[in-house]
Amino acid sequence: MKRIVPAFGVLLSILLVNISNLPAQAKPDVKWQTIEGVYMPVPPKIHPRLYLRTEHIAGLSERVKDPVLKKVWNDLQKLRQDKTQEEIPEEKTWRYYFDTKGLLTRVELSALEYLMTHDPAHARAAIDMIADTLETAVYPHISDISRAIGRLMVSGSIVYDWCYDQLTPAEKTRFVNAFVRLAKMLECGYPPVKDNSIVGHASEWMIMRDLISTGIAIYDEYPEMYHLAAGRFFREHLPARNWFYPGQAYHQGMSYLNVRFSNDLFALWIFDRMGAGNVYHPAQQYILYDMIYKRRPDGQIMPGGDVNYTRKRQATYSLPSLLAGSYYKDEYINYEYMRDPRVDNQNKIFEFLWRDTKLGVRKADDLPLTRYSGFPFGWMIARTGWGAESVIAEMKINEYNFLNHQHHDAGAFQLYYKGPLAIDAGTYQGSSGGYNSPHNKNFFKRTIAHNSLLILDPDEKFPASGYGGADKSDFVTNDGGQRLPNNWRPAATLEELLSGDFKTGEVLAKSFGPDSVKPEYSYLKGDITQAYSSKVKEVKRSFVFLNLKRTDTPATLIVFDKIVSANAGFKKTWLLHSIEQPEIEGNRITIGRTKDGDSGVLVNTMLLPEKDNAEITPVGGEGKEFWVSGVNYPNEPRGGQDEANERGAWRVEISPLRTSAEDYYLNVMQVTDAEQKIICDVKRIEGEKIIGVQLADRVVTFSKNMNLIGSGYNLKVTGKNTFKFVITDMEQGNWQVLKNGKVFIKSLTVEEGEHVLHFSGKKGTYRFVRLK
Repeated sequence: MKRIVPAFGVLLSILLVNISNLPAQAKPDVKWQTIEGVYMPVPPKIHPRLYLRTEHIAGLSERVKDPVLKKVWNDLQKLRQDKTQEEIPEEKTWRYYFDTKGLLTRVELSALEYLMTHDPAHARAAIDMIADTLETAVYPHISDISRAIGRLMVSGSIVYDWCYDQLTPAEKTRFVNAFVRLAKMLECGYPPVKDNSIVGHASEWMIMRDLISTGIAIYDEYPEMYHLAAGRFFREHLPARNWFYPGQAYHQGMSYLNVRFSNDLFALWIFDRMGAGNVYHPAQQYILYDMIYKRRPDGQIMPGGDVNYTRKRQATYSLPSLLAGSYYKDEYINYEYMRDPRVDNQNKIFEFLWRDTKLGVRKADDLPLTRYSGFPFGWMIARTGWGAESVIAEMKINEYNFLNHQHHDAGAFQLYYKGPLAIDAGTYQGSSGGYNSPHNKNFFKRTIAHNSLLILDPDEKFPASGYGGADKSDFVTNDGGQRLPNNWRPAATLEELLSGDFKTGEVLAKSFGPDSVKPEYSYLKGDITQAYSSKVKEVKRSFVFLNLKRTDTPATLIVFDKIVSANAGFKKTWLLHSIEQPEIEGNRITIGRTKDGDSGVLVNTMLLPEKDNAEITPVGGEGKEFWVSGVNYPNEPRGGQDEANERGAWRVEISPLRTSAEDYYLNVMQVTDAEQKIICDVKRIEGEKIIGVQLADRVVTFSKNMNLIGSGYNLKVTGKNTFKFVITDMEQGNWQVLKNGKVFIKSLTVEEGEHVLHFSGKKGTYRFVRLK
């Protein structure tokens, strides 16, 4: 595949912006040069320069004595020992070879002891122990074995750089030749031109850590490896990340966030310790805040992307939290690290070198309750608090889809209250397989597994020839959902992403307030037409999450949809997924959690379509848990049934009975406790230009056709409460509010990008007038 590289000027401007944001003590002290068309830092003519510099050596002995790192140091000493027979599995996967216990730990610690003591015997021991292995190591042809090969290269690079002055010229040649031999065994190839730079395995260890590390170590004698690996990083990996980092989220799901973002952070530390400073956009610091906001009261994370569900252990992000927290001195992220301050064997050396043990921790309790992740994501998380009684709502637009481990869930939502209520259904790995399983490709990744919208063109094809790995399929099942960009082949570079068909939506409005720390409402609206094929002409979805600040009914999520299909005969379906069987009575759908210590209840009131034009169908139960077009795609968890079955087993489908090109949905979801089952009365309000909801002390309205309203209209409200109004879809500018014919509010400003009026008032007839 031909690679299109970013313009030199664009990349240079990104780098210069980043450098200008660095604190004085972090200004880079290496030269930057254009090498083969790529502007990059050049390794300085000193050693060590890999993972640490001369100025860090003096502090190593103090780190050994540090009360916190002393345990890490002791763990490393234990890892010098070879694996026992009991530790050697019958079936050796890549993880067995990736583990550094034994030889690799011995050589790395010997090299480190040389730096600390200057005793040549330590350096000689490290050199002699690793040289033959670098030259002779062979690996089985199994999945992900490149991770183990690259980790061996890291150990060799540590010895080469830290013991540089003890290597003879002949030994340097041996090492370089061995590194090139190993590099040619990597999945990305050598030169490293294979695979993608945004997602995929080449966006993990191979390039982001292993080849760049080796290239830095051997640069004086063999600059080619650094030019190739760092060249690709600065040409392809970095521009892509600096493009999506300002959105302050990661696109590969809550499981692959661990490995993918960790490797972004390895590159951060590697170049910074080399002397180049922070090469990334400063928004990198806040990527893990998405995880913080998705943390449930039970310690689990609201799922996203390819994940495996379990409650057998707490969801942790130890490695990325260690790397990001210590680098950016961020106490919120360090709190997440301290939930489970452990890293695997192969990363303990980096914990010893880089962990900031003086960094404090800070709970998320004082963070704003709503978080918006902007372009190219368009995601919002809204909470009612940080304690055990918290409600959490996730709302997604998905302005771009990066594929790979990201799902086709534009417009999807999730709700959690005392248990997962409105869920993402399915699971990643199990009896059906993993990445290439029928379950994954026909259900789990697809729109039908999410609380989104289906528009079924019975003749639509879903080409999937670009989907990676084994068991390829030319086409996958027609679920009625969102299209598969680029035949399901991810973009290799940012330029390919921007020039291809990966754009799936656009955020039209977002707002939360009036208090930005504890907002009463959180609003997100998007156009997701581009997520679908030409079977649709228009698809828009609006979310309003209300923090009702009540103990019986703490929160409500209102979802308003507009669908215009290309053919009036295409069936439209509104989806609501659950773990337990839903109860349907009239226009009300009730979902409960009665098992595993959960007690939450979701009650959805359907206001549109009209009851006489709505088909409400439960789908699920044994043999139909993951039902798509007449076929079930089961996927039992490995190791037996997950105790809480968060994969789900049921969904409710709402479809209009009468065929029409244009249809609307209006649904109001309230959460309560199973022991109380108290919900608020829901009233639909409607006028010439608006439609909306009145419940409790809240009034929420939308434009009837989902277009912005730029001229005056009336709204009548009845009831005894003092109401808090959230009036959406208003044109930007100043508006006057009249009540019963008199000026009630002289002027309110509707901000660009928000399109919301918010105020309080009692019953009456209100008129909204736009001021010139």
